[in-house]
Amino acid sequence: MNHRSLLVPAALLGLGLSMGGCSSSREVEVTGNVTAAQGVTSGKVLLDFYDVQGSGSDLKLTSVSTANLDTPGAFTQKVNLEGENVVVRAIIDTNGDGQCNDGEAWGEQNVAIADNKADASIEIKTQATCPTQ
Repeated sequence: MNHRSLLVPAALLGLGLSMGGCSSSREVEVTGNVTAAQGVTSGKVLLDFYDVQGSGSDLKLTSVSTANLDTPGAFTQKVNLEGENVVVRAIIDTNGDGQCNDGEAWGEQNVAIADNKADASIEIKTQATCPTQ
């Protein structure tokens, strides 16, 4: 039996396994502007960035990054994403716990990614309940 013939398939198998473990995520620069609707008490803004994968009943949102703004305004954040869209959620975090609580004002936008960039425009409104995802 020729041992060289075993080396080539083993090397190819190793290459295939190492390639299979790679993630398809890439760095995306998300820019945008957050505004507060009339009547919304301005304050610290929590930004949540979600990778969007699938659609319809198979839709999956995965939180990938957070950021904070002292007040509504412009932002830039680099995040690692796999999907073709990103959801940017802005919350006036009145109690400072780092999450949306019922009664806190929030808004979000689902933004398409093009050339590893996405631009969001979010208006925060008073809403009775927070999103479940």
